[in-house]
Amino acid sequence: MALTGDPVRAEALIAEGHPWQRADAWTFGWLDDLAELGDERSGRFAAGIIGDWVLHYGRGEGWTPESTGPRLLHWLAHARFIYPRGVPLPAMEALARQAEFLRLRWRATRGWARVAALAGLSAAAHALDRPALRPAGIVLPDLPRDPDGLVRALVLMLALRETWPNAPVHDGIASAVNALRAMRHADGRLTRLTGGSGGDPLQLDAALALAHIRQAPPPQAMGLSRLARGGSTVIADPDRFELASRHGPIVTAGGILTANGASLPGKLSRVSVTQAAITTLHDGTFRIRLPRECHLALSADGGTLHGTHILTPKRRRFRAPPLSIRFLLDPRITVQAAPDRILLTLPEGEQWAFTAPGAQIDTGGIVLQPQIGEWPARFDWTFSRSGDTPARTRDLPHDPGAIG
Repeated sequence: MALTGDPVRAEALIAEGHPWQRADAWTFGWLDDLAELGDERSGRFAAGIIGDWVLHYGRGEGWTPESTGPRLLHWLAHARFIYPRGVPLPAMEALARQAEFLRLRWRATRGWARVAALAGLSAAAHALDRPALRPAGIVLPDLPRDPDGLVRALVLMLALRETWPNAPVHDGIASAVNALRAMRHADGRLTRLTGGSGGDPLQLDAALALAHIRQAPPPQAMGLSRLARGGSTVIADPDRFELASRHGPIVTAGGILTANGASLPGKLSRVSVTQAAITTLHDGTFRIRLPRECHLALSADGGTLHGTHILTPKRRRFRAPPLSIRFLLDPRITVQAAPDRILLTLPEGEQWAFTAPGAQIDTGGIVLQPQIGEWPARFDWTFSRSGDTPARTRDLPHDPGAIG
């Protein structure tokens, strides 16, 4: 099973002459890029690199189960691209040796590294027509909570399903697909609130399509909540949110409440999600007894995100430390101050505006430093798509989370 690669990376790889400085060098992940380029020149290049590897490392030097499993997956998935006239004997022998290595060593790994080893072993058993290579069964570990790890887990489970008819992966695939759709923004990229690179939208499209599970993204998964309306998405964890349109990310970490410049923690007591809004309630900490409510509401056309913070101290005579609410913006956005708003322009030309009393441009984004006159204190702010946005860049109804 092959997913999409990047032909631009393939051209750079060919120009460099070898893949050994890449992070995926020993797992042969670079084959995805060469196969995506797909011409005869890239095929000959791939065959030459693998021939050198077989000559120098094809008898077990430096092998580990966690790298050998993915290496077999990529190698076998692209075998027809690499060897259009048939697999040469040295390569066939190296493939068989790696399969035997995994048969003996897959138990030496844990977690998803073990699943990767078993996926490679199953691919080899299928390609070599040796079903006895597979173990009697497999127990999947808990799904990763980070988006990049979740994509890798989904790819491994799809590979197992394709090459191991009885592999018990259906429920795991369904759970991973639902979580990834909940983590996906309108521009096709994955949230970075839980870490990760944002993913490759084309590769994610391919994985979701191969899963053959068609249903709407859930409103909550992996501790995250999601709104999607009119070509815009909001994804939030208990303390921050991201806002994106179909044309790219806007807010990368917003609504961060700080006291004396440090983030204000608190025990999450409740999260509620409707089609149009996310509400979170936090208890105060032992040091700062300041419970808070955050409400995010996305308009039906996706053009307005309204936020409200309500702070209600537990003591009548509460003296609040200097408070701020910060909104980190995507670094590619152009930010300009206007008399009554802050103007944001995305690289594609789409324009948004931020409005709130006392809003200021700050390093990396926008900051509010509200003046508290009485308790409970309420602070409102709004991100809205500008009417000056060129028509060709305006969002259309679209939710990539539902692809596949």
